[in-house]
Amino acid sequence: MPVRTGAERVARIVEEVRPDTIVTFGPDGFTGHADHRAVAAWTRRAWRAAAPGADLVQAVLPRGFTRRFAAINEEFGVFMDAPADEVEPDLHLRLSGERLDRKIAAMLAQDSQTRRLVEGVGLATFRRWWAEESFVVRTSAGVSAA
Repeated sequence: MPVRTGAERVARIVEEVRPDTIVTFGPDGFTGHADHRAVAAWTRRAWRAAAPGADLVQAVLPRGFTRRFAAINEEFGVFMDAPADEVEPDLHLRLSGERLDRKIAAMLAQDSQTRRLVEGVGLATFRRWWAEESFVVRTSAGVSAA
């Protein structure tokens, strides 16, 4: 789908919801997947057009992530273009307890996307892999909020 069409569709939702914060992938699509990159581009464009006063929060890899999990990625190919993890995040979260449980449950519900990885590395490693989240925050001025 062309960026303009995707952005117009996202903008309609943004106009209806009128959020003060929009969360999406960073420009690399987080995993490097072309569909994730497309959604990120649509969302950035929709944010500028429909909600420039909202914060845009973009998911990026935690610093050192690709190095720490290089062997797993090499075996399972989760990150298609090995996105850079050298972005300095504005927000870094370490999830545990109920929050991590909820995230993992949501990810496991995407069976076609996660089963092979969970079976290959085990649930404990999968949980450790996804227990961190990092974000870059953009404001209407186009700069980091932090």
